[in-house]
Amino acid sequence: MCCVNLSPNNGLVSLRNPQNAKLHFKREVRGLNYDVVVLSSNKDYCKEPNAGSEFIFASDPLPMYYSFEDNTLNLFLTSLANQPSDFQSPVKVVQHHVSPSEFADIQKNFKAWGLEVLAVPLDEKLRCP
Repeated sequence: MCCVNLSPNNGLVSLRNPQNAKLHFKREVRGLNYDVVVLSSNKDYCKEPNAGSEFIFASDPLPMYYSFEDNTLNLFLTSLANQPSDFQSPVKVVQHHVSPSEFADIQKNFKAWGLEVLAVPLDEKLRCP
């Protein structure tokens, strides 16, 4: 008899804007159907996501495409996260909703769009107590 491992796997990617402010993309995967990416000013990947202060991307979150424009992080997504009411960061986050066909074009031509691809790979070294 085989069991599904429900202990979470985590990933963490930190981005710096041109003014050197940091934002953190934290990923948690567990079981067969749970894959969540959280955008936060807090690097603690073991902390439970907080919808009031963090962006929570739970619907097919990766890959993401982004660009920095001065102090603004532009995210290009097919599914937007709810805007947290108390997001604490000097960086403004703007989500751009794109259609699936536009997203497919971005995937093929993201460099021409002036975008970077964001992946948050799982890291076996990131374990929570």
